[in-house]
Amino acid sequence: MKRLLLALALLTTPALADGLIDNAAGQTLDAKGKPVTFTGLLIGSDGRVTRLLDKGDKPPKKLDYRLDAKGRALIPGRIAPGQRLMQAAIATLAREPQMQSHPLQPYERDLAFAGLQKHLLSEGFTTVVDLDTSIIDWEVYRRAGDAGRLRVRILSYAAGLDTMTTVAGNQPTLWLYDGRLRMAGLAVPDSPPFEDARTRNLISRGTMDGFQVVLLPDGAGATEHALAAIEEVASSYGTDRRWRLQVGATTAPDPARLARSGTLAISDTPQDPRDAAYAAYAETRVGTLTPGMAADFVMLDAKGQPAEVWIGGVRAWVAK
Repeated sequence: MKRLLLALALLTTPALADGLIDNAAGQTLDAKGKPVTFTGLLIGSDGRVTRLLDKGDKPPKKLDYRLDAKGRALIPGRIAPGQRLMQAAIATLAREPQMQSHPLQPYERDLAFAGLQKHLLSEGFTTVVDLDTSIIDWEVYRRAGDAGRLRVRILSYAAGLDTMTTVAGNQPTLWLYDGRLRMAGLAVPDSPPFEDARTRNLISRGTMDGFQVVLLPDGAGATEHALAAIEEVASSYGTDRRWRLQVGATTAPDPARLARSGTLAISDTPQDPRDAAYAAYAETRVGTLTPGMAADFVMLDAKGQPAEVWIGGVRAWVAK
């Protein structure tokens, strides 16, 4: 246990600096979705992309570091479309025998989360959407942030009004830990037997306080019920709220109907990073590698698998 905690401590984030990732086969999309290729990525001390370089472009003379990508492909980091992070983390936790009959301890949750972060990074994910974040979950993320071990970016949706108001008050939190953590949404589960007034009241309350609302339908008829609730509330608040509806891969409603209420149907299948960022109100920070955006990227090996993952201009993971 002590050895594992020491290893985690050694992964703390180093100081940011002005640098260049050179000799890369870079690919990204611009603000209009047009493909952009580049060979060099300039990163500022704020962890954001300063400039994309092509062959023949001269980099600044003064750099704190310069890394040769050796011709490897460089792409924007992936964004996980939405999951219950701590449930996934705890499901893989191997508990010590003497703890089997005891409730999960904070250190066990921290270890489970550390293991999940490593797995996410190895898959090329730099940002994850956490659906249904509890107060206990939030404290796990805060402890990781305080210790400098929060590697991925987490966009959090509160598990109910109590969590939303306790953690964030009456408005979404700021980006914490150098842009690694933010609670900006409210999760609203919706399953039979349906409670029309409760569902609509929760949607309205979150929206009034400026939170993005995500509906989590579960069970027969739940997707239709959730969408109908969004449509009713949208008539009062407008269609520019990016109402988020988590759906299965085969249960997405009619696109024309979604467009009328401004609803985004999000499945478990990973999206293009730009679309995933837009769906979580994060398109001004992540999703592309254009100037001004966070330097979140993946370098791929010859087989197209992640070789290195960088978040905010800092190397967060390296394949063995």
